[in-house]
Amino acid sequence: MENVEVKVTSNELFARTVAGIIVEKAMQAISTTGVFRLALSGGNTPIAIFKQLVEMQESVEWSKVQIYWVDERCVAHDSTESNFGNAKRNLLDLLNEQPAFYPMHKGGVIDSAFQYEEQMLEGFGESKDVPAFDLILLGVGEDGHVASLFPGDNALAESTKWVSEVSIKDLKNDRLTMTLPVLNNAKFCLFIAKSLAKASVVGAFLTNDVRSDYPCCLVKPKNGRVMWVVDSEIGEALNIV
Repeated sequence: MENVEVKVTSNELFARTVAGIIVEKAMQAISTTGVFRLALSGGNTPIAIFKQLVEMQESVEWSKVQIYWVDERCVAHDSTESNFGNAKRNLLDLLNEQPAFYPMHKGGVIDSAFQYEEQMLEGFGESKDVPAFDLILLGVGEDGHVASLFPGDNALAESTKWVSEVSIKDLKNDRLTMTLPVLNNAKFCLFIAKSLAKASVVGAFLTNDVRSDYPCCLVKPKNGRVMWVVDSEIGEALNIV
């Protein structure tokens, strides 16, 4: 696919490789526009990345960074299930210089979705245009879900709202998620994938498999670039050098 790059790395270097890309993009954005707008995903894999960012923090002017969340479980911020809580414990609380940050969940799920759009308007200077993030960090599930956009869910079809509520009976908690219009307006989407179980998902994206119902395959930034960082198991399975 055009505008798509793949990096294969070992498990030992995975987090540092991803953190290095984020730092590079931050430095470029700050030098060009004076601000770096970053959207983070949750899950276990980003925690190691956050710790690497702390180690590299002297390379970034964090006071010129705005951090948003791609999706969130509707739980208390001190819960181990909270994406914001995990980022706060492993990144925000450990930085010497604080970025501006915008937690996603603050109350009822519908009210929180509306309020988050308002925060995005504020952070992006009240522009009514769809926000264009400098970098969106995205994980994928074995079912191909991205953010909290799951196969067959109504949120996948959302074309006007920037943030949607997600209520699926198989999920333990209601969630909030950025929608495809926001993901597809990013300047740079950075996908991360570890474990052989996700090889078919990555392969479907890279081959532009039109038969796939994986939501991640719908992430196609109009004017931006996509990079995948995958571990060596996935690289070997897909014959990516």
